[in-house]
Amino acid sequence: MKIFDEIDVDFKSLGFKETKLEDVILGVLDVKNDTKNFKKGKYRIVSCHNLYLHHDYIKQVTKQIKIILREFIRYHKIHLGETVLVCGLGNEDIVADSLGVMTCKKILATNKLHFKYKLHNVCTICPNVQAVTGIATYDIVKGIANEIKANLIILIDSLLTENIKRLGHSFQLSTVGMIPGGALGNTIEISKETSGIPCISIGVPMLLDLKGVSSQTKMSIVVAPKDINYLIKTCSTILSDAINSVVCTSLTKKQILETKTPF
Repeated sequence: MKIFDEIDVDFKSLGFKETKLEDVILGVLDVKNDTKNFKKGKYRIVSCHNLYLHHDYIKQVTKQIKIILREFIRYHKIHLGETVLVCGLGNEDIVADSLGVMTCKKILATNKLHFKYKLHNVCTICPNVQAVTGIATYDIVKGIANEIKANLIILIDSLLTENIKRLGHSFQLSTVGMIPGGALGNTIEISKETSGIPCISIGVPMLLDLKGVSSQTKMSIVVAPKDINYLIKTCSTILSDAINSVVCTSLTKKQILETKTPF
């Protein structure tokens, strides 16, 4: 799956706007009706090119992602006490493709836990990829979501980009679905239309398509940055902190860390 403003369409004609918020750039696109290239829904990009230089930048990005997640949850009309399924997509054995898995491992699964506060019932899964399991990711996610009667699915995955400046720096969020392994040619989408359950998709470009970088590259070559381990660790922490804060709104970060089993 690519970041949405890199597809071959004049997305700005649809109303895409960018705003600078301190050191963070927020891209906003709201599509009111289905088009050829965009489904009806909300699309956001949070970018910070200095993300790994100072802790304050990480705090700013996390703050913006929290705001967006709360907006998306209201958009889908999800209420406290309802069940949220967080899906860490991708292959843990390939570092650049492990963003979803590493994020999911840091999420506090509150389902069946007893708190004096009312929270979302959070469940997590890491379905891996079809090449490993022999089962389409869509089938695993839909089957488990139906079994636990999920009210919302949050999908997290690594993305593909043609812009080297985006690697590990641009967080894409939307209220529409996601195609696991879409950049590799997969076509089965996980969305409200296919699963019957509202979805929030989150991705960060961790892979670079060299065809978009050099005109000399004739074949499809995908590469990852040399500091990919650090990028995955930092971005997964940003996403998990934001998600934990939003779905466990009555708990402090300290309470979440104390409750979460170390991995």
